[in-house]
Formats: sequence, C-alpha cells, structure tokens
Amino acid sequence: AGSKPEVPRRERQPRRALDAEGLETRQTVIEPEEVSADPEGWRRIGEERTVQLDYQPGKLFRHEIVRPRYVKKDEFAIAALPAQPIDKGMVGAGLLAWLLSGKYVDHLPLYRMAEMFKRQQGVEIPRNTISGWVDQSVELLKAIYQAMVKRLQQRDYLQVDETTTRYLDPETKKGSRQGYFWVYNDPGGEVVFQWDPSRSHEVPLKFLGGFRGVVQVDGYGAYEVLERKRSGEVVLAHCWAHVRRDFIEAQAEAPREAAWVLRQIQLLYGVEAGLRKEKAGPALKEARRAAATAMILKRLKGGLERLRRRTLPGGEFSKTVEYVLARWEGLSRFEKDGRLAIDNNGVENAIRPCAVGRKNWLFVGSAEAGEHGAVVYS
Repeated sequence: AGSKPEVPRRERQPRRALDAEGLETRQTVIEPEEVSADPEGWRRIGEERTVQLDYQPGKLFRHEIVRPRYVKKDEFAIAALPAQPIDKGMVGAGLLAWLLSGKYVDHLPLYRMAEMFKRQQGVEIPRNTISGWVDQSVELLKAIYQAMVKRLQQRDYLQVDETTTRYLDPETKKGSRQGYFWVYNDPGGEVVFQWDPSRSHEVPLKFLGGFRGVVQVDGYGAYEVLERKRSGEVVLAHCWAHVRRDFIEAQAEAPREAAWVLRQIQLLYGVEAGLRKEKAGPALKEARRAAATAMILKRLKGGLERLRRRTLPGGEFSKTVEYVLARWEGLSRFEKDGRLAIDNNGVENAIRPCAVGRKNWLFVGSAEAGEHGAVVYS
C-alpha cells in the first residue's frame, strides 16, 4: 500500500547513422608502397573504405579514404590508414577545426551550429555527436596546453589578470556559480588561460609553480599575498592604466587636482608612445625613461603626497591617492626595467575574446567546460 506505480523503462534508441549521402564525395586513394614499386606483380582483390565527414570553408563534404587490397601468391598488401584526429571517428580535421573556431572564436553555441548544418548543408548531425567531437578535440590539444604552461613558468616577466564567468552547477539552488578565467600573458609571446572556480591567491600561486620574476597586475589584493608568500622570488609591477581610470572617475569630486594628475600620467604615456614609434628595445627604454620618465614620476609622487595632506579622507579622490602611493614601488618599477610595460593592457586585450563571447553564451555548461575553454583559448 502506498507504493509508487512502476515507471516503464524507456528503450534505448539505436544509434542513428549520419545521413550525408547527398553531399559531394571526395576520394583519396592510398596505394601500398610495395604495390607502387611492382604494380605488375600484384592483383587487386578488394578495398577498404573509410568515410569521414569533413569541412572546407563554406562547404561540408564526404571524404572517402580508399585503400585497395592486393594479393601476390601467398602475400597480401594494403596501405596503412593515415593517423586520424579521433580514432575510429567519422570526422575529419577540417570539420573539427571549424567546430572549435565556431564555438570559441565566433562564439556560436553547438545547437546553432547543428541548425546551420541542417539548413545550409542539408545534413542533420545530433548535437551530442558534435559535443563529443569538440570534447575529444580538446583532449588532443591538452598536451600542447601543458607544454605552453611549462614554458610560461620559465619566463621572468608575466602580465596576469582574471575575468568572471558563470558556470552551470546542479549542486547549487541558483543553478549556476561564479567562476574565473585567469589569464597569463608573456608580452610578445604566448597567452595562457586557466579556469578555476576560485579567485583566491592560491590559484596563480599553484599555477605559476616555480616561476621567478616580475608579475604585472592590477590592484587586486590576491597578487599582494602572492608576492608575500613568494618573497624574494616574485615581485609585482602595477598598472598605470588602472590608475588613470580611477582618477577619471574621481574627477567630479576634485576636478582641478584630478586634471593635474591626469596630465602627468599623459606625459608618462607620451614617453612610451615615442618608444613604440622608435621600436625601442629594453636598453633604449631604460635610457629614455631615466632621462624623461624619472623626472615625471618624481614630480607626480611629490604632488600626490601634498594632495594627500590637503584632501579630506574618505572621498573617492582621497582613496585613489592613497591607492597610488601605497603601490608606488610597483607603479614605478617599469622606469628602471626596460622589459616592463607601463600598464597591463596587453593581458586585458588577451581577455577580450572571452569577454566578447560571454555576451553570447552567458555561462559555460560546467566546470569541465570551463577547463576546455581555457585550453582552446590558449
């Protein structure tokens, strides 16, 4: 009594083959080397066909790899199947590349790509099949990703920033949680993304491993904890672009004072613009900054210290002045080190593809999907 009625089990549907018969078919015939060397001595007795769904820009097609079988007395010959991106998978490298580009560069959801195939090419590919192809493609890229991480850890100057991304989590009542893409930029080199649900200082501390050198960052406190924990191995350089934005926001409160500070920052950027125009290397940057930047920084610091004494505490302008003076060592580090940039804009530009995509997909499907995104973005 009171027991629930039995729910009949749903029978598993047989796997549906992709209907791609209407597509253009392109053949590649691979002959065995021994047959090519002595074609008269071998008799063809059949063939092996491997059919793949592949893609070139604007066109889906069937790719048939034909491997004829031959016999010669008691010997048999057939060419080896070329290495495939997905073992025993009926998908070519061109289609996998397009799927990754569509999802991570053009920010198209997988269901939309499936609809495009059906509407434009007349081929219906189940979304879970496309999802499986993408997942397996990412697995192929992980070895390259790990090599990039190891190479990054051997650098001596990195720019680091993080950006928020929500991800679906069935364990929470809201259905989604806040996650983060941490971005590590080797100026003039590689960019590596890292996915993590946390914004703790432990994330870059663990990811950077044995890294020794300068980390250029914004004012987020986690990086200062990183510097303390790796004292003597990691030092921070700060970002003048963040300082400039803060003083622009504080202009309404102290327009004359903020305008003077912004003018000094503009002069700093004027020196950097000249160095970019000359395509200056580290040595020339250090020399030019010693001649011009050092004087501007000295004047600016003195002015900020006087403004701190004259400004009532608690306001936005006062907080910005305190913020700058507290980080002065990191803000002025670029003056004596020609490797360093004046700001963190390089890594912020690297984040942009992810930020643009977030407007389309709003969240990632899971924590694992966030890790996949980090691999492909990298």
